[in-house]
Amino acid sequence: MRAPVGESAVTRRVMTGGRRENLVNVSRRRGTIFGPIAVAVVAALLASGCQSRAGTAAVVGDQRITDDQLQSMVRDALAFPGVRAALPNSSFKGDVGQYSRNVLYVEVSRLLAEQAAGKLGITVTDAAVADRYKLYEDTNGGAAGFPSVVASQLAYSPSLFRDRVRSEVFQVELGYQAGGVHRPTEAELRQTFASSGLAAPKWTLRLIQAPDEATARTVLTKVQQDPGSFASVAQQLGGQAEPQDFTAEQLPPEVRKKLATAKPGDVFIFAQPGSQVYVIKYDKVTRPTFESSRAQLLSQSAKTAMDAGVAYLAKQSGDLPRVEINPRYGSWDASKLTIADFVNPVLSPTPTPAPSSAADGSGAGSGAADGSGGGDGSAGGATPEPSPTGG
Repeated sequence: MRAPVGESAVTRRVMTGGRRENLVNVSRRRGTIFGPIAVAVVAALLASGCQSRAGTAAVVGDQRITDDQLQSMVRDALAFPGVRAALPNSSFKGDVGQYSRNVLYVEVSRLLAEQAAGKLGITVTDAAVADRYKLYEDTNGGAAGFPSVVASQLAYSPSLFRDRVRSEVFQVELGYQAGGVHRPTEAELRQTFASSGLAAPKWTLRLIQAPDEATARTVLTKVQQDPGSFASVAQQLGGQAEPQDFTAEQLPPEVRKKLATAKPGDVFIFAQPGSQVYVIKYDKVTRPTFESSRAQLLSQSAKTAMDAGVAYLAKQSGDLPRVEINPRYGSWDASKLTIADFVNPVLSPTPTPAPSSAADGSGAGSGAADGSGGGDGSAGGATPEPSPTGG
């Protein structure tokens, strides 16, 4: 029943047998769930600052993330092929609760960055998000292989990772427009392109390693007669004929000479004197253009801008949209832009004795061995993730 206006959370009255009784009186008479513990819980909830409505996981400014929305996102992510299987070996150690908190962190960070940018009149296009996402794809197995990389390394679905990328793009723009980072000019980018190795052509090749030249000649004849058998022949010899990109500097002179007159689809043998023998299929040659390399050229500058954008958000925490986290998921640390473990401000925790030795690694700090922090989104989103080359 709704409490009368003006009554505090502790002195609300309930209807009992036609009369209204004070909650404290009821607790004394019945000795049930009411009393000092209930008072502490209510006070803790009020002190936590999470005054969101029932069923709310978090509130960022005027936007609400419901429990149902969060659990739907978690279910969708875990349903993506490879994600649930990767969860036990991920930084979440199979803990779905920690995983849920990380998913919530991703969404809260995205909304906070969007709203902070909006206050400054900063907008981000879907094309900008797509460009940065493509950069991750291009430097981590390509569009076909990237989803499995994200699933196996992060226990993320592509859509969840895209939300992280969207946050990054907003943070990058905040770094450029409010964080004092210089945005490279078109002339500077073109100069970098001309002086770097990005303009060098790349040959896409598939290789089968053969035990000797006689086997290599047999393989060559077979794949020339049936070009579609290249992958299966490679498997028969215990290898994988996945496409690999090579620059001219990475190829032996003999291979470069063959490629100079070869056509895409040609197959030939390369034997290193006294060493391995390969059957090579020439797929294609790619000559990067300035426009195709733009995202990679911007990657290092964007990384600097993103760090500045995050620092700007942390510095402006008092002026940012208010973030409230349901205590079941933790509490928001505005100075670090993290979701931390919720600490009841009323009940004093029992101090944990310090370990006598750090030899077992238990006292070596809270960061993961790879420097990724807690990996659950409580470490500023420092979950390890694929990084663009140079970015």
